[in-house]
Amino acid sequence: MYLVYGNIDSMEFPQKYTVSREEIDRRKKAFNSFILALFFSVSLTLRFLLEMPFSLFLLSNALFASILLIGWGLMQKAFDAFAQIEVKLSDETLDRTTSASTEKIFWRDITAIAIKKTIHKKIR
Repeated sequence: MYLVYGNIDSMEFPQKYTVSREEIDRRKKAFNSFILALFFSVSLTLRFLLEMPFSLFLLSNALFASILLIGWGLMQKAFDAFAQIEVKLSDETLDRTTSASTEKIFWRDITAIAIKKTIHKKIR
């Protein structure tokens, strides 16, 4: 999730990192696209494949849209909380701070680092 370039021994500490606004916006856009695609695909399935009566179709769509709207609201809160995550690098530790807790990871305990990239080859 986070990547630090260069030699750690030559860095000045402490350093702070957060998730970029661009990454948060990218994730929000992807989630919004997913929600819309899910709504339209379920709506089309209900209407044409199941041949539902129109009144039941509207009721089902309203219920499903309400559930998706609640889920969307919860995910917006999750994205905002994700944006508040802060990583601090010090000489001996990596400290990950969220609104609920702080996690301290010692450099000597890190055995591997995974780097994820978007389809456009940008680091996530």
